[in-house]
Amino acid sequence: MLIGANWKMHKTVHESVDFFRALAADILLDLDVEVFICVPFTALWALSQASAAAGGWPIALGAQNVFWEDEGPYTGEVSPVMLRDSGCKYAIVGHSERRQKFSETAAHTAKKVAALLRNRVRPVLCIGETWEEKAKGITEQVLVRQLEPVFPMLRTEDLPECVFAYEPVWAIGTGRRASACQAAEAHRFIRLLLHDRFGVEAGERAKILYGGSVTEKNLSELLEIDELDGVFVGGASLEVQSFSTIIRRCAQRGTEGS
Repeated sequence: MLIGANWKMHKTVHESVDFFRALAADILLDLDVEVFICVPFTALWALSQASAAAGGWPIALGAQNVFWEDEGPYTGEVSPVMLRDSGCKYAIVGHSERRQKFSETAAHTAKKVAALLRNRVRPVLCIGETWEEKAKGITEQVLVRQLEPVFPMLRTEDLPECVFAYEPVWAIGTGRRASACQAAEAHRFIRLLLHDRFGVEAGERAKILYGGSVTEKNLSELLEIDELDGVFVGGASLEVQSFSTIIRRCAQRGTEGS
């Protein structure tokens, strides 16, 4: 399974390094899971260097955003080349906060996905509906609208490097969460869209995660979803013990399913 985390605008550089050290000491190297944490830009290089000095941590680095050009006159932006140079393996694109608070469009997201893949950084594409859209019963239309601009940027061979995070907007940071049935339906629909566009074999190789108020308490129900390839954790990833517990339980589910 793939377990990701998004710290948003939390933790200084020193706090980030201390967290990674503590988490690396608390989780076993032989756990059959892959873990990445999307940290603030300021912490990427320090974490990369600290990991190298420690002989490598079982945690990949991720960024929370990226610009779609490799370089140029874009004051305040960070390019995928810079991310890769800082040891970054993943980067979030299309997060609902970027779409809503910073007016990013699906076209912007598509260009970011292409830029990341071009520079060998795995995109974590966030998609999901608002409460109003859910109430109208148009979740599937929303998912199509968010995914269709991205598909032309993808080649069949890119699918194993792509991560799709279904995050219903109404569940992010609210304590509310999609039921196992709702999440399964959304994951199944996303998978079918990938099958239709890229073929069944390629579509099966992409990772689909669930995000939105994932905690230790509600994890058990989520892990019963067959379509689940992992989880994308927010607030519960800010504490070592809670995030470590989530990682271990996901690893246990992977062992039971193998």
